[in-house]
Amino acid sequence: MLERAGFYGLRSILVLYMVYGALHFEEEHASNVYRYFLLGVFLSYVPGALLGDLLLGNKRAAMIGVGLMASGAFLLCVPMPAVLYGGLALIGMGVGLFDSNFLSLYARNFLDRKRQLDGGFALLYAFVNFGAFAGTFFVMNWVDDFDYWIGFAIGGLLFLSAAILSAFVKSQLTFEPPQDPKYKLAFPLVTGCILIAAIFWIIYDFTGGAMGALQQQIIGKNIEFSWIVQGSAGMFTLPICLIAAVVWSLFYYNSWVKLASGFLFGAAAFFILSTINVSSFSIPLYGFAMFLLALAEVHIQPIVYAFIAKHSNPKYLSVVFSLMMMPTKILGYLYPVYQLHRDGNETNEFLIGAVVLSIIGLGLGVFFMVKGKSPELA
Repeated sequence: MLERAGFYGLRSILVLYMVYGALHFEEEHASNVYRYFLLGVFLSYVPGALLGDLLLGNKRAAMIGVGLMASGAFLLCVPMPAVLYGGLALIGMGVGLFDSNFLSLYARNFLDRKRQLDGGFALLYAFVNFGAFAGTFFVMNWVDDFDYWIGFAIGGLLFLSAAILSAFVKSQLTFEPPQDPKYKLAFPLVTGCILIAAIFWIIYDFTGGAMGALQQQIIGKNIEFSWIVQGSAGMFTLPICLIAAVVWSLFYYNSWVKLASGFLFGAAAFFILSTINVSSFSIPLYGFAMFLLALAEVHIQPIVYAFIAKHSNPKYLSVVFSLMMMPTKILGYLYPVYQLHRDGNETNEFLIGAVVLSIIGLGLGVFFMVKGKSPELA
């Protein structure tokens, strides 16, 4: 959580610092630096995971990663372009070393009680979302009153705090072969799970422009509720994660059922959004759609993490976690679906999202009914 708070806090002020801070970059140049920084973070995931799984060990790699992020954040306090680039490079390498290796460390603590993995990752997802929100809010509010270097220093301190906490995380080196390979289904199951999660996020990006346009229309007629409209999805995600963590830890049911439910929740959300007419009654309906979309996210992302941990070889968990985001990112860079939005086409985009998610959700439901009782699919 502290690492996410630091990272998202820095991200929230980075472009503002480059344009309006001591560097006075042109907006286009600052945007390009930011875009290349995020690309570098993405490219660092697989090498960082390989180092953790094959050379350094996951715990050491995570601690080195968060140390690099802290060093990079403190370098950003120095108002020089060359130092800025060096600091961003350190942060990018640090994220690649930390994220997947920390996920692997976290998952290993549940490998002797796999039925609690879904609840465990729901809890972690709650902390990640809270950290991202809190870091952005905290750093942005400090920068309003102080200089940008204060925000970077806060980020560095958050990274250092994450390094200290990481030192106390247990590293259970459980390298027993997973149960599933004897059924020869582990690889296609994990691959399929990663791909369907990627499809969800691609659809999420595809409808992003339509979502933004709809928000602006609703805010235009209900300006006093603008903060609710813009932040509703995030406000729902945290409490749903916490409730799911408790329920899934106490009552176990098959992960495929959760995934199917997630896609159907998402389909229902997009269908509702396609029916909204901008009026005084739009806000409650919009809020209900955002609630369903948050339910979809919680039933997909943490479950995919848990599924990977259940069915992958524990020795290479970091590598598999790092590969999880590859399909979405690759498609995003090769074919930027988030730029497909056209004004006035919101209804069609939401309907396309609803149809695609419905097909996947129903397909998962049929798959579970046919194959769900097999032990390798538990």
